[in-house]
Amino acid sequence: MRFNNNRKTKRWLKNLAQYKKTDIYSLIRRSQNTEGEQDLIPLWNEYPREREEEYRDFWSKSDYLIGRQEWYNIRFNIKFKKYIPKNGNFLDYGCGTALIAFRLLLKRPDVNLYLADIPETITKPFAIWRLIKYNIKYKWYDILIDEKVEFNQHFDLIRIFDVLEHTFHPFRTVKNLTKCLNPKGYFIFTYINDPEAYLTNTIPGYNQRLETLEYIKNNFEKITSLIWKKKVNH
Repeated sequence: MRFNNNRKTKRWLKNLAQYKKTDIYSLIRRSQNTEGEQDLIPLWNEYPREREEEYRDFWSKSDYLIGRQEWYNIRFNIKFKKYIPKNGNFLDYGCGTALIAFRLLLKRPDVNLYLADIPETITKPFAIWRLIKYNIKYKWYDILIDEKVEFNQHFDLIRIFDVLEHTFHPFRTVKNLTKCLNPKGYFIFTYINDPEAYLTNTIPGYNQRLETLEYIKNNFEKITSLIWKKKVNH
């Protein structure tokens, strides 16, 4: 995975460079040399990782994951913002560095921002640091071991990207998020099935994939390949 050495990349990496007290070119160079990516395999293989706690320990350790998520989310557009009504509620579930949410709020400061991720993740302190720096209001929900998050509000749009394949309870998670969507709310998601990404994908994430996708098809209307609209009375 490589950073592109262009103006757009440098723009979004400025905050990360400031946070890590380094320069943008060092961040780019580390990725281009795949130094960080090479660190992940021995880190994963420190001991057999089968239980939730062992997976979460992995996500808490390598700061390379911060830069990787920044690069990955630079590429995505935020055209989905048109599906969020004025002063609407947006939840980014498994938000990582929250770059997508940050970019959204720069364009749509009226949106009420809600974020959720595991408390152990190394990306959380940076995500919060950046939001505070730009005076962006947010509410954070920790995803605990049982993955049963009790939300205090409903949402107009929920985003969950590159998360379900890493969880131990993907079906339960999607059912819970569906209940928290407003009538005719929108759900945008991915559910990666990539044999090359086996390292951090869970067995329950694989085993529950078809059941979870079938539930989404039954409860949502497909708008685009990624955007689904909640059906009435669901």
